[in-house]
Amino acid sequence: MTLLTYKSINLLVEGNEVYVKGNADRLVDASIIFLDNAIKYSPKKSVIRMKVEKKNGHGILSIADQGTGIAAKDLSHIFERFFRGDASRSKNDSDGYGLGLAIAKRIIDMHSGTIGVKSSKGKGTTVVVEIPLSKRA
Repeated sequence: MTLLTYKSINLLVEGNEVYVKGNADRLVDASIIFLDNAIKYSPKKSVIRMKVEKKNGHGILSIADQGTGIAAKDLSHIFERFFRGDASRSKNDSDGYGLGLAIAKRIIDMHSGTIGVKSSKGKGTTVVVEIPLSKRA
């Protein structure tokens, strides 16, 4: 049983195929890291929205959860290796060592992409990744 199923989280996915420049396996790895965090920090019976679209020459992936959120003081540090925020996001509450987001950021950087994060403590987090479109797009 997956954590998604165990927590009865509803994953809503929308969008169409979008072709971006880069290594598909690595970009999937980064996407999984973002989705995994959304699942880990979301309460039972909540909703995660994942959307893929094209805009201004970029493929855009957004993942929005209704989870614990990230404290404003921690937002500027979340992509640092081994960083773990406050006690509600500690090793005691979920698996991990604070490497996932650092790895995801490195992957996105290698693809000339950007990551934006908006979060409200107790209300959830939205991650928006932009990668340049490929000529195929």
